[in-house]
Parts: sequence; structure tokens; C-alpha cells
Amino acid sequence: MDSRQLPARLSAFLNLGALSSAGNRLVLENQGARLRLVTAPTYDQNAERRIRQRLGQVASELSECVFERVGDVETTRAGKRRWFVDKRTSQ
Repeated sequence: MDSRQLPARLSAFLNLGALSSAGNRLVLENQGARLRLVTAPTYDQNAERRIRQRLGQVASELSECVFERVGDVETTRAGKRRWFVDKRTSQ
């Protein structure tokens, strides 16, 4: 997966009504992708299925990412929440 192209390709993915806009994060790690979700009360298996489908349209590997429901995501020192974080190391 070419992480240089992902931020632009993910911009269409950001409008997912079932998710809170307060802070969701896609994290790329050596072992794979992880989507950290701050979910709305309406979040259910149908919402997850739609999210996986849309992620797969961005990059097929993303449809298999791990979903992690969280209360919040970490902020930067400036108080911002990054949508996309690449923690992969070169091998």
C-alpha cells in the first residue's frame, strides 16, 4: 500500500454518517492497518460493513483492517486529531 497516495484517496471516505466526527484514526503499522473509531450510538454491524466496503474501494487491503472502538483518540500538542497516522518502519 502506497501511503503517499492514501490521504488524498481517503478524503472521499471521511463522510460516514455512522461515525462521530470527533476523532477517527486510520493507523498503518507493520502488521497491518487499524481503524480507531469513536462511534455514534447508531453504530452497528451494518455500519461496519459499509465502512469496510468503502475502505476497500480506497485500497483493497484496507477492507481487512482491524476495527477498534475507542472513546477518543490522542491529540497532537496543538490539540488536533490526525485522521491518518503511518507508524510503519522500513524493513
